[in-house]
Amino acid sequence: MDKPIPLAGKALRSFDCKLALWAAKMLFQEIRSHPGSAAAKFRTFLAMRRSSRIYMSKLKPVGFGRSVKMGLYLPHWPSQAMEARVRRALNSNGVHHHEQVMLCTTDECPYKCPHCFNYRKGQRPMPIQRLRELVGEIQQAGGSWICIHGGEPLVDLDRTMAAIAAADGRSEVWLATTGFGLDAGTARELKKAGLFGACVSLHHYKPAEHDAFVGYAGAFEIAVDAVEHFKRANVFVVLNTTLTQERINHGEISKTMELAKDLGAGMVEILFIRPAGRAVVGCDQLLPKGNEQALLEDAMQTFNRDARYQDYPVLLGPPYFEAPDRFGCVAGNERIFISTAGDLQPCAMVNLSVGNVAGESFSAVLDRLRSLLPRPRRELLCTHLQPVVAQRIESSEGLGLPLDPPLSLDMLRQLPRSPSPGAYCR
Repeated sequence: MDKPIPLAGKALRSFDCKLALWAAKMLFQEIRSHPGSAAAKFRTFLAMRRSSRIYMSKLKPVGFGRSVKMGLYLPHWPSQAMEARVRRALNSNGVHHHEQVMLCTTDECPYKCPHCFNYRKGQRPMPIQRLRELVGEIQQAGGSWICIHGGEPLVDLDRTMAAIAAADGRSEVWLATTGFGLDAGTARELKKAGLFGACVSLHHYKPAEHDAFVGYAGAFEIAVDAVEHFKRANVFVVLNTTLTQERINHGEISKTMELAKDLGAGMVEILFIRPAGRAVVGCDQLLPKGNEQALLEDAMQTFNRDARYQDYPVLLGPPYFEAPDRFGCVAGNERIFISTAGDLQPCAMVNLSVGNVAGESFSAVLDRLRSLLPRPRRELLCTHLQPVVAQRIESSEGLGLPLDPPLSLDMLRQLPRSPSPGAYCR
């Protein structure tokens, strides 16, 4: 059984050296293949190095078997997916278009999480054959990191298994799950189909509090058992946990990290309730502010950089990376979301559909989105668009999400221009 092992000391220095040599080799190969654009590629390479330093400044790489994970949303190294991603970046303007794809296989879920972005009504899932074809088109377009979502994707195991098995080495494939319906045999089947990692939702270190939050008795034990099943199947495990500003202020990051260490997770991703799905109306927990943001960054520094916590999981705090002077909002360019019915959205938290890939060309819908959101933005789209989306939901009885393409496209066309976040400025 492979175990996630944070790199330190000699192992970390060796990894840094090997990665630098590998990156230089990629650059040399691309320049040799396209000598006329050598100067542009070298400038892009330097910009990529700068972005990498920003990305890894508060993280630590994690060894897993013969590979290394650098954060959640980058493919493991070495891998075909990581190599292809770097080559695409060297041949672009440095923006990693549509590398992260979240793909839903079902809207069904027995849980009632208050922050769930999936707020759909009566939509028919894509035919399973179209789902398989779509995975291939996603990979052809450059999706190096694919996460299978729901609802709860394990509720419809046939569709979920088909989506995972349709991918090849061009993508690292993940599953976002509560653990509902998982057993040891299913975990092994998912791994055999091509699953690399699983994000398991576990929103409180106290079983009763977690069960109450998701609205399902026994959910805590289900999640804990799922972590163990995935570990035994050699699936990399990340805990997803939702923390409010109040809980951050009460020191619950540390308690969550202790739980994750005891369970043997490789990473912990702290999520925040965003104005999307069930929370699009009346959401008042958008992002940590002031003291909460400082506490989050301090916790990342402690658990990821302090030698005393070297054997703890990596702590990931999306608001840290989403800051305007770092990576901002990558919705619609680096990241996209596709609903069970085929609606293509800028991300799971932006409930706007730019088209439906069940009945329209994936490449055509993708090009439409790229023309509207060509680069990352300094402000979060979900926060910027929340008032309009919330108003539509409140004034239209029975209206589900995402909003239909005509309205969605109009809203995106009216977006004010936004400067590039700091990590993309040269």
